[in-house]
Amino acid sequence: MQPPACSSAYGFSDIWPVFKSTRLYLKVFVNRMELINLETGEQFALDADPPFSGKRQALADFNAAEILLRQLVRNAGLRTGFLAPGMRMLVHQLERCEGGLSQLELRGLRDLGNMAGARIVHMIERNSALSREEAITAISDPAACR
Repeated sequence: MQPPACSSAYGFSDIWPVFKSTRLYLKVFVNRMELINLETGEQFALDADPPFSGKRQALADFNAAEILLRQLVRNAGLRTGFLAPGMRMLVHQLERCEGGLSQLELRGLRDLGNMAGARIVHMIERNSALSREEAITAISDPAACR
């Protein structure tokens, strides 16, 4: 007697999308963040209260920025945690970045993405915002945008 044939309902390829990582593009402004889900094109934005920016830095209060980003992730309907599918995040600071970002600022932005639940965080240093297609390219091949 032969074992029953496996139907496609039980194939690994059918459950693979559960583990697919969501690609996100985070734009950091002075006391404001915008999050774009690159899979769906949905955009979410929040202003900081309390403010997280200082006079010279866009990211002066890490805890306030982390709370704001976690709220954005919740507004986007994304799950975080151990069993949640991973997120890949492209972080882009668009204000107060004249002359480039310091290593401290880059580390703070990377940690911000990690603390919000992103498994992989990519950084980009550019003066202008990326289009959705450019952001998808940058998160898929980070070396292409440096």
